[in-house]
Amino acid sequence: MLHMAAFFLCLISTIPGGLNIDPSLHWYTLETDHFAVHFSCRGRIDEDSKNLAYHVAELAEDIHNKLTGIIGWTPRNPTQIVIADFFDYSNGWAAPIPNNTIIIIPTLPLGSRTNYDDWLRTLIAHEYAHIIQMDMTRGIPAALRKVFGRVILTNPLMPVWMLEGYALQYETRLTSFGRLRSSEYDMMVRAAARSGKLLTVDRCGNYELQRYPGGRAPYLYGGLFYRSMAKRTRPDIWDQYSLRHAGVPLLYDYNARRTFGKGFHYLWHQWQNETMTHAESTETILQQKPLTRFKRITREGFLTGSPFWSRTGAEIYYISRNGKEYPCIKATDSTGQNTRVIHRGRILGNMTISPDGRWLGFAEMNIQHNYYDYSDIFALDLHKGTVRRLTHGLRGRDPDFDPDTNSVVFVANNKGRNDLMLLNLATGEIQNLTETEDYTAYHSPRFSPDGRYIAVGIHRPGGYADIELLDMNTGWRIPVTEDRANDLSPCWSRTGKYLFFVSDRTGVFNLYAYSIQTGQTYRCSNVLYGVFEPAVSPDNRTIAMVSYTADGNDIQVTPFNARTWEPAEPFHDTFPVIEPLIPGFNSTIYYYNPFPTVLPKLWFPFVSLDDSWNFGACTFGWDVLQFHTYMAAAGYRLTGTPFLGIDYQLSRYRPLLQLTGEFDLNQQDARINIDLPFHATRRLTWLDFSALGRHDAIFTSSYSLDFTTSNAFCYRFDAAPVQGGIAGVHTDLESKTFQNKRDRTRILAYHTRFLGSPPRTWSLRLCTAAGTAFGDISADSAWKIHSGPGILKVRGFSHESEPTKNIIVAGAQFRTPLCWPERGPDLIPVFLRNINLALFFDWGMNWNDWVPTDENWKNSRVGLGAEIRTDLILAHMLPVNLSIGYAVGLRPEIDTQFYLNLNSALLSELLNRFSSDRFQPLHSRYLSEPG
Repeated sequence: MLHMAAFFLCLISTIPGGLNIDPSLHWYTLETDHFAVHFSCRGRIDEDSKNLAYHVAELAEDIHNKLTGIIGWTPRNPTQIVIADFFDYSNGWAAPIPNNTIIIIPTLPLGSRTNYDDWLRTLIAHEYAHIIQMDMTRGIPAALRKVFGRVILTNPLMPVWMLEGYALQYETRLTSFGRLRSSEYDMMVRAAARSGKLLTVDRCGNYELQRYPGGRAPYLYGGLFYRSMAKRTRPDIWDQYSLRHAGVPLLYDYNARRTFGKGFHYLWHQWQNETMTHAESTETILQQKPLTRFKRITREGFLTGSPFWSRTGAEIYYISRNGKEYPCIKATDSTGQNTRVIHRGRILGNMTISPDGRWLGFAEMNIQHNYYDYSDIFALDLHKGTVRRLTHGLRGRDPDFDPDTNSVVFVANNKGRNDLMLLNLATGEIQNLTETEDYTAYHSPRFSPDGRYIAVGIHRPGGYADIELLDMNTGWRIPVTEDRANDLSPCWSRTGKYLFFVSDRTGVFNLYAYSIQTGQTYRCSNVLYGVFEPAVSPDNRTIAMVSYTADGNDIQVTPFNARTWEPAEPFHDTFPVIEPLIPGFNSTIYYYNPFPTVLPKLWFPFVSLDDSWNFGACTFGWDVLQFHTYMAAAGYRLTGTPFLGIDYQLSRYRPLLQLTGEFDLNQQDARINIDLPFHATRRLTWLDFSALGRHDAIFTSSYSLDFTTSNAFCYRFDAAPVQGGIAGVHTDLESKTFQNKRDRTRILAYHTRFLGSPPRTWSLRLCTAAGTAFGDISADSAWKIHSGPGILKVRGFSHESEPTKNIIVAGAQFRTPLCWPERGPDLIPVFLRNINLALFFDWGMNWNDWVPTDENWKNSRVGLGAEIRTDLILAHMLPVNLSIGYAVGLRPEIDTQFYLNLNSALLSELLNRFSSDRFQPLHSRYLSEPG
């Protein structure tokens, strides 16, 4: 009875929202007129947390006043904002159900290629624009919402580029910068246009695009298309479109013709033609001066970056994040032909070499204490290959070794702020070089060759992304740049005479050099798209840089030739200035109370068919922190029986507690689950205890215990996991001692291993499972071999095996993508990701004695076959797969099986239940692709 409700919850669960929260935290709420800001502390409220919450509240109220005045729509209920300082990357998201909710990760973006005046203002403007757009309803949907509540949401059904384009429009309009004013977005779209790689509208409708720019496509293309249409018509044109769609959902082109006079297919092509003209004219202007010549070293694209030379200059180290393998540090020679992996991990920021050339310093993100995704400083011994951890819990990144002393400078992050710190490697003493009280951000500190200065990228509120020198002798701070151009990535020449950095002061990111002796700044390159993260070779003759192409970032090198430099052009600031924020709103702070947000906000009727037709109604919900999650359904069967189903989960503490009940007049079931998950960087492990009580004619109970661990990984362009595996043990108990009609114990162990060779995309899955049972197995025995989904299967047979006491199955499956079309029929919400082929071999045997007999071996099942599967995305967010397979049973008798399956991993996880004859673990719990 809960299956229909679970199916609807599966659709809703594609909207991001959940957090894995440390139960030891204390939560507080700062309530204003239009928002409730929830923040956490280690006990009583500390000043840093409270100040951050007040700053978020001030910005949110200011943005609310501006946005609602412009758009003409105001959410009826306060919007919930959760400050989640659990990650060392910058992000945020919005969810409209069951409450309008914004999650804010306050970590400042360090060295961002898009400038900002206030990161939190930019983030809140973006997410609150999402909230307003998704909250809109008109006409019939508005009437239905009054009846059914917040289950009626129309604008979230838009293609993702419409949602992200709308948010980027207001992110830009309400701040001084925003991505639609950035040189980065102009660079990306020009490179795509000149390479013939502009995306069609269907490829921007979801976040799952595998080809470059991947999940950024809806932002880039949606935002620039929105900007173009607003310039061509009027600034509020997309508000009008969103309001129309709120009343007439899914008819995208119909609403477009009413709003713009043309359909989206025509408008998109018109915008692409404009983009190609813009790219061509920009290239013509840039080619009026000689372009800088580069030698390309890597061809990985995507997020390749952070080049750094070895002490001898024979190799270049760089971070590889191409999405086709686990992120790593690689070393390559000057030709790029001889490349090797020296360390795998989620590396971020800059790298550095110790003065003796032995240690490579870097920052790596790891899951810490089960709940926090934080970075720390590590050093790799280049001689032995061992890794040494230098900091613990300081959330450090961007390290650099002092050339004269045994110290490392790095950037430390905490509660939306960061500072420069100096670590003495001999004593472990840590010194604060800065004590920031506002939201100034630092990035890429670099010691001068003589150790006197630290050059650092600094971003001050207002959009002043500059380069500064910190004099280690006097403590003085010397500005190298002081304007609102986006100046990044300082890097010293080996003599210390010049300080290199990159800047977009001409609208294109180029390399610049600052003379320490004269104070003169020179432009050192002329490129079409952009260069970043310079690194000078030990002989001072070559500069390695990240160069942007239509496929992303790659490492290129160019000669160090000061004779080609030109004096830098003056920066002309054309960015608007946002009026200063004037604080002033009513507010109260109190302990977090889940009750206001956990109350039901929606319900819906449903019809389902199992043994008979069922008619009922369902509701579900959770509080904003998702400490309490529930689902309830009630109704009537045509057989004349009312029913009730309830599911409740408590996630506030460890372990997690889930209570489930399904009741009708003939049978009443109640289940308790106690789940203990363990999150690590490359592994997810969980322990689950379940107790089921059932009352029909008599009362019975059963108990189960499951241990599962997974380190399976699936990367970009893979159709199945290619590394790692899943292993576990399941045991269940029925006992007369615990109110059961029999004594029976079952044990099943299973192991699945995925063998692949990333970045190649094929996958070989080897799996085995073995089970046995003790006690009274006469009633229905214990195990059957079947041919459907799950572990205990041998495909190729039209019927199940006879039930027995013991079972063993094994199999091999080879799966490879045939193609990745990544296309859909324009705006229709069906997106074909890939078509893949699987060849499989299954074997299984079940028997009753302790040792299988010759007859058991003779009757064991053998099957083989092939399967074609298509991976789809429906409704722009729901991943499903459609598989067609044919299998032949070879033994003990010839049989055949043809199957057609439509499956969703999200739905399978919600509906998965252990049963006595078809055990299936939660295969959908693969670890996600690393960041």
